[in-house]
This record gives sequence, C-alpha cells and structure tokens, in this order.
Amino acid sequence: MEAETDIVIKPSINSCCGRGVQILKKDVLSAKNLDTVLKGFNSDFVIQEKIQQSEETAKYNPTSLNTFRVTSLLINGEFSIPMINFKIGADGKEVDNIGGGNGGTMTGVDLRTGALSLGMNSNFEIIEERGGSKLNECCISALDKIKEFTKELHLRIPMMRFVGWDIALNKDNTPILIEANVNYPGIEFEQLLSGPCFGKRTQEVIEYIQERIKRRNE
Repeated sequence: MEAETDIVIKPSINSCCGRGVQILKKDVLSAKNLDTVLKGFNSDFVIQEKIQQSEETAKYNPTSLNTFRVTSLLINGEFSIPMINFKIGADGKEVDNIGGGNGGTMTGVDLRTGALSLGMNSNFEIIEERGGSKLNECCISALDKIKEFTKELHLRIPMMRFVGWDIALNKDNTPILIEANVNYPGIEFEQLLSGPCFGKRTQEVIEYIQERIKRRNE
C-alpha cells in the first residue's frame, strides 16, 4: 500500500504465457481491491513494484516489459549461454509473451554483437518492424552485462543444469531478474530464431544424459 509505483501481482510457480499477471494502478489502489485480487490466488504469488524499463527496450513497445530469454547451460563444470532471444509485447499489452494468445514478438540476439534478427509471432509469421524500428537493424548495447548477470545467477543454483531466464533492463540499462524458467525453459521459437539449442555442446549434452540414464538403470 505504501508503494510509490503501480504494483505487479502474479503467480510465483507453475505459470506461463503471462497468465495470472495483474497490474494494480497506484492511483486506484486500496485495501479493498488489493484484498479482492489476493483472494483470487490459490497458490503462491509474488508482489513487486512495477519496473521502469530501459529506453532501449521500451522503444519497441512501451506498454509491456520487454525481456530477454537467456538460455543457459551448466554441465561438466562448464557454464555457457547457447541462445539469447528478445521478447516484445503486442501493442497495448502489458506482458511480452508470444504464446497464450498474447500476440507478442520474439527475435534472436547475436551472441557476439547483440544484433537482433527478424522477429516471429506465434503464427510463425515474420515480423520486420516494431515500434518504428527495423528489428534486423537494431543492436542491444547491454549484451555483455546480460551475459555476466546470467552467469552470476546460474552459479547460485548449479543443481539446475538448463535454465531459461527472463531478464529485463531497468531505467539505468542494468539487467534485473524477472523469473527463472526451470521446468520448461522453452526451445521451439528460440531455436527457429537462434539456431540449435545447445550449439557446439549438443553432443556433450547427449552424452551427459546418456550417462545419467545408464547410472539410473544400473
């Protein structure tokens, strides 16, 4: 109730595609409507202040918090980021998801340069432009900061070998964690836009899994 911004309330576990995300406007926030919203949750939820995102990401769609899906792998003592994708919400939407009927756009991000690829929506249609910017002519300046931040996060939970992180850039262009997807990191659109999920580590992943299946069956 004392927040100085709008607040975001959403399920904290077993959620996807922006389902259950609600934003309560500061100017209409009251104990009564907050209580009504909270009673609608049947499991764990999280309440956060609404984030003011970077101008660099807001320009593609200012109504949604546009995030980076950073896919990271940690096996055999080696950390790597095989894919980074950028998610942009549909015009007027507050979530950036492309699934669940939300109509968003996903692009690939070049792991060396930060350059964006053409985008794609949930109907597998190519999207060339968002917010007046041609996607394949844009570049993410905070790429190195995003990668370093992801490594720091993943090393905190080394028991999780494969994670899809949703990371945003705040108003200072600094990476912040939105959520970690450990049950279903997502690979379909990510691979269509960024190439094979595990890249040069594909065979290593196959052998890693085969070895653990063998141990389990012994």
